[in-house]
Amino acid sequence: MALAYYDFRAMNSAIVLAAEGAPERVNLGFMATQTYIAAEEMRFTRFSPASELSHLNAAAGHWFQPSAPMFEVLQEALSLSSETSGLFNPCILNDLEAAGYDRSMDEIRAGIPSHACGAQMVR
Repeated sequence: MALAYYDFRAMNSAIVLAAEGAPERVNLGFMATQTYIAAEEMRFTRFSPASELSHLNAAAGHWFQPSAPMFEVLQEALSLSSETSGLFNPCILNDLEAAGYDRSMDEIRAGIPSHACGAQMVR
């Protein structure tokens, strides 16, 4: 049986899937995987005001009820911060944005202006 490949972009990365099996099942698997990755990217991106992460960041200082996947990621991030004595720090949003990392790497590479430079964020 031949190995089938499927590639797409997500999370500012080239994603390549590979699988063996009946073509229709392999294609269904590829589509299900791409759909899952797209949904999780939408949940965890800070570059979309509609994402759960953006809602969490906007709620800073106020109660926020995260989804189970978000809570799991937050717990892991805090654990890694502790394990690395703060070398890994998930709480640097303001510093990232001040440095101009206020849009995706794809947008930076494409020369799309920084929001920090006065451009309006498109919603």
